[in-house]
Amino acid sequence: MVKLVDFGIAKQVAANDDSPATATAQRVLTPEYASPEQVRGENVTPASDIYALGVVLYRLLTGASPYGRATGDPYTLTRAICDTDPPPPSRAEGDTGAGLRRRLRGDLDAVVMMALRKDPTRRYVSAQALADDVFRHLEHLPVKARAGAFSYRAGRFALRHRGLLAGVVAANIALIAGVAVASYEAWQARQERERAERHFADVRKLANVMMVQVHGAIRDLPGSTPARQLIVQNALGYLEKLSAEASGDAALKIELAGGYRSIGDIQGRPGLSNLGDMKGALASYEKGIGLVSPLAAPPNKAAVGSRAAQQEFATLAARKGDLQIAMGQPQGAEASLRAGIAVADGLASADGSSLPVMRIRALLYCELAQVEMMLGKEAAFMERSAEATAQLQKILAQAPGDLGVINNLATLRAIRGGLLMGQDLSASSAQLALNEFRQVVALVTPPYEHDRNNVMLAHSLGAARLEVGRALLRLGDKEQALAEEQRGLAIIDALAAADPKSVLFRVDRAWAQVQLSDAWLANGDVVAGIAAARSAVDVADALPEDAKSNMEWRYVQAESHYRLAEALRAQGSADGRRAACDHYAQSLPMLEEVQKQTGLHADQVNPKALRQVLSSCG
Repeated sequence: MVKLVDFGIAKQVAANDDSPATATAQRVLTPEYASPEQVRGENVTPASDIYALGVVLYRLLTGASPYGRATGDPYTLTRAICDTDPPPPSRAEGDTGAGLRRRLRGDLDAVVMMALRKDPTRRYVSAQALADDVFRHLEHLPVKARAGAFSYRAGRFALRHRGLLAGVVAANIALIAGVAVASYEAWQARQERERAERHFADVRKLANVMMVQVHGAIRDLPGSTPARQLIVQNALGYLEKLSAEASGDAALKIELAGGYRSIGDIQGRPGLSNLGDMKGALASYEKGIGLVSPLAAPPNKAAVGSRAAQQEFATLAARKGDLQIAMGQPQGAEASLRAGIAVADGLASADGSSLPVMRIRALLYCELAQVEMMLGKEAAFMERSAEATAQLQKILAQAPGDLGVINNLATLRAIRGGLLMGQDLSASSAQLALNEFRQVVALVTPPYEHDRNNVMLAHSLGAARLEVGRALLRLGDKEQALAEEQRGLAIIDALAAADPKSVLFRVDRAWAQVQLSDAWLANGDVVAGIAAARSAVDVADALPEDAKSNMEWRYVQAESHYRLAEALRAQGSADGRRAACDHYAQSLPMLEEVQKQTGLHADQVNPKALRQVLSSCG
């Protein structure tokens, strides 16, 4: 039914912009349909009619006024028209059902609310524009009231072209499915790679912790040799497997080199608890050197990690040189140590305040001094040992409690004492040697008393007390010499009992018994002298065959048989003399081997004199 509705606002709107706007002296209007500017008595334009059309459309769609219950009170209605934005049609008051609300939500809400804007300039510009937007909604086209949202325009397009889009969507689904499968497989591969990398990093970190931190924590504990071997061998096994997957990883090579160094230490590092496998130790050190040598070479000085590689190379060179000294290879040891010193000197020139660099450099100089003594370069030894001592004291000034430095200083003094004992048999040389040995005792005793479980300190103190006893015996103080030998033996016995797998402690025990036998004989107790020497022979002969390639240990075995022979001959019986001749004969080839490899000192048994003794055996 078509009806004519008169809003009571029809006026002439000037066509000329310069003419005054139409105004009425009296406001004649229907309030429920009036625009805010009409209510306020302002100029009226076609935008006021757009507002009224918006109210009509609101009522048609919802069956309710946009002002709700405010229509019952003129004052409240006026306030609502001018100041309050009505709710969208989809949220209008009344009995609008859920289905209708869904239909109103979106386009129709936007169209109605644009027509009802309080600001006339923001409404539709004409009734035709309003009609066009209603038409666009009915044809599933984007309405201008919602312009700007791409997703909205795309949705309208999809509604208009359902058939065409169905085919496009099907084709794209197939394409997307293929891409999705490929992407998923790539994602899986990336996840697997990342998982493998995390596993690699975790295993590497664990192996490194086991080799460095755990091994370091138990290294100086009595009886830890088998545990140390198990820890490092397993950790190194993991690293060796990893190295096949990261052949170009410089940091991994340095870690592997450190692992081989730890294995070599356990196998046969002189001066520390080890298994007596000197050949195995040499092979391990050489493997480590082979890994870091290319990284430590001068062309790589600027490379990442080259400093760490150079420190590892210098450390391995010191280990190898020390081992070659023990194996009676002074020329090879000198070459190894000088190569290490060349690298350590370069590191020191770049950063002379680095404690790790200072420590390894001082150790290399200590060991080179020992080699020069072995090669008969006594003047060079004294000069080199003085230089090493100065370096060690400089470190102690920065790190007073550094046990490694204290032990190295003690070793240097012990070597000087041994050199003085060996250069001649005079009382003056023995007294000078005694002074050196007593300084070793004074140096090591305080930290040893603080930590009696420290194997390194215990070993140094026990060996020093044995040497004090030997010097005292040379000076004629037989009773005090015996007491010092017994104190030294007690320390060595405790180490050997706690770590029976350690070849070093077994050799030390044999040497202590040799020294004690000599002291017993000097004090007139032949029976005790025989017992001590026999114990030394039993221990020395039971050493692993490979351990006997250490010339210092070989000399201990030779000396054990010689001292037992001397004690048996002192017994005075015919059986004793025959047994003595047998032990003299066993001692001779060992002494000749030591003399050929390293030479002998003045205070050591001379093969020539021993052959004369044997000639009387018949």
